[in-house]
Amino acid sequence: MTQEAPSGVVYDLGYKPHVGELLGRRAVFFAVLKDGLRRVMGLRRRARRKVLPWLLIIIAVIPSVVGVGISAFTADFQLELPGVFTTYGSFPQLATIALLFTAFAAPELVIPDREQGVMSIYASRPLTTQDYLLARAGALGVLVLTFLMLPQLVMYIGFAATSPDGFTTYLLDHFGDMVRALVASLVYLATFGSAAFIVALFAKRVAPAASAFIAGMYGSIIVAEIITESGASLGKWFSLLALPMHPQFVRDWIFDRSGDTIPDRAGFDPWVSLLVILVLVAVTGVLILRRYRKLA
Repeated sequence: MTQEAPSGVVYDLGYKPHVGELLGRRAVFFAVLKDGLRRVMGLRRRARRKVLPWLLIIIAVIPSVVGVGISAFTADFQLELPGVFTTYGSFPQLATIALLFTAFAAPELVIPDREQGVMSIYASRPLTTQDYLLARAGALGVLVLTFLMLPQLVMYIGFAATSPDGFTTYLLDHFGDMVRALVASLVYLATFGSAAFIVALFAKRVAPAASAFIAGMYGSIIVAEIITESGASLGKWFSLLALPMHPQFVRDWIFDRSGDTIPDRAGFDPWVSLLVILVLVAVTGVLILRRYRKLA
């Protein structure tokens, strides 16, 4: 008795081979960066994921829009007047909103990938650990810089459009203000971004990480204020713990303004605050690189 030959069935699952150019490491880097931008801004995601980032952007831009509106309807409007509506580099209010934005954005960029176990998928691509971290940091940099500079650009273009001296003349006369605003924005980005990434290293969920970052930043101000004002022998050095004060101190230095910051009252120069920020960036880079090399 002969046995029947085994038979098989071929199913067409619709898989197709890749057709076209095979993209390399550079393309993957920018794909990760673009993914970070979309993730934070809630693009291609549910509506509720869009509410917080876009609401913060609207709140940040409103004072600039109001300032331009005043300029349009007030013939003798003076740009040099102090106030959030009229002054370039008015970062105390804007920086508070940017801190909230960074508190949400930085954990959102790194925690889900790490906790959902997708780092191995990235590792299977022509993408190094450094590339991944640079792409995520680049996404945060683009977002926070845009967040800080957008209100400045609204004022710059809006005031130029309503200037009695002419559009081009105003742009040229105040170009230096925009350069200083950009440098100050980079200082805020370095401070807030570094601190937020450090918190995100040890958190497993976005919301607790954001809360811990905000509490830590404002808590550092309270602790530094109490110890500095207590008159303790080392109280002066504890003033350097007030992390949000350092970019504000450097900002005042950039715009040649007098301010009231804890390091300033403790007798430090602005370059000391700048040095603290640079050290914070370096420490953050080392900690993140060591952490993710263990995950790779």
